[in-house]
Amino acid sequence: MPSHLDHQSSTSTHPGDSLEKTSDDLTRELEQTTLAFQLRDRAIEASANAMVITSAAAPDFLIEYVNPAFERITGYSAAEAIGSNCKFLQRSDQDQPGLMEIRLALHEKREGNAVLRNYRKDNTLFWNHLYIAPVKDVHGAVTHFVASQYDITAIKNYEAALEHQATHDALTGLPNRTLLRDRLTQALASAERSGHRLWVVFLDIDRFKFINDSFGHTIGDSFLKTISERLQAAIRKSDTVARLGGDEFVVVLPEQSDVSLTGEALQRIMEAVTKEITFRQQDFFLTCSMGVAVYPLDGGTADALLERADIAMYYAKDKGRNNFQFHTPDMNAMVQERLRIETDLRRAIEREEFELYYQPQLDLHTGQVTGMEALIRWNHPEQGIVPPAGFIRIAEETGLIGPIGAWVLRTACARNKAWQEAG
Repeated sequence: MPSHLDHQSSTSTHPGDSLEKTSDDLTRELEQTTLAFQLRDRAIEASANAMVITSAAAPDFLIEYVNPAFERITGYSAAEAIGSNCKFLQRSDQDQPGLMEIRLALHEKREGNAVLRNYRKDNTLFWNHLYIAPVKDVHGAVTHFVASQYDITAIKNYEAALEHQATHDALTGLPNRTLLRDRLTQALASAERSGHRLWVVFLDIDRFKFINDSFGHTIGDSFLKTISERLQAAIRKSDTVARLGGDEFVVVLPEQSDVSLTGEALQRIMEAVTKEITFRQQDFFLTCSMGVAVYPLDGGTADALLERADIAMYYAKDKGRNNFQFHTPDMNAMVQERLRIETDLRRAIEREEFELYYQPQLDLHTGQVTGMEALIRWNHPEQGIVPPAGFIRIAEETGLIGPIGAWVLRTACARNKAWQEAG
């Protein structure tokens, strides 16, 4: 019996023990919950991204809390933001596709995200990737929204820089060939709808290679920048000036309903080039040759107009440079002839079809030969002897004059040496 009683007494529990243990557990749980809430508060406060808590009450969804990152990123203090609708961050820039997605998410009480243009207190733009999520109470009702704002301005600026590089000339900042084609295509579509004309002007700076060869590419690049700025100042806002590369530019001049296209526009463009350029206290005077193709007379596509404006530009060079010419059908034959000569010249260099004629230089007092003048001739396999006037200019413009000149120098020196050895 005693042993039974002892065993019973040792296994019995005091009625208050269970209640006392439960109370301790609740205390510990409350402390843990408090610590968890404090941790979350500190994490939100320390977050590098802006955090916002708003009421779920439509239609205002007023701000109830912002963290320090919000103040730092936007420039607005918590006191200025709390009690306001977040739309103050968009100012008057309310026509944004992303805003519709956010409004729908708020009214449908669901998650949502969008990229928005926001404005700091100092009016500077920043790009915000906004994420919102509903906050529910113990009964499952949405009482608030929590929003995280990611400042992606640097990413957007980088994307914009890449896009600009893809569509603009690195040296001058003008539209490049890609953007030119896009704008020309749009201008053609507009001209077709309105029934107006469109001019495409192909511009080439005369003898620009001489500038680069004589003074260096630094000066040449400086001239191109200056000319680009002047061309932009010489055209209307509706016009486009682009740089194709080197010293070649294209200007697109769409006709307006109240303003007709005239030669004055072309004169302004020429004057932008021919006006003196001062560099390092020295004045330089450049000229240009321009060819003009007209829509719809000379073609209905960007490629056709650019090609025919280019043809007209070469015709302007043939006319002595420093002038502009409108494309005409008979110019095509001239260009075909030019291309034929260029092709034949390249073959002539490979096949050594050139010959040198030596003209003696005499001393009139003594009658003695004092030197020789080497005169180049092209012994064309089909046309016979072609004088310099028939190919030198094209050789200069195409860069073939370099290898031709090297051949002349090498051949003349070899002939001179042979004459010396022959006595």
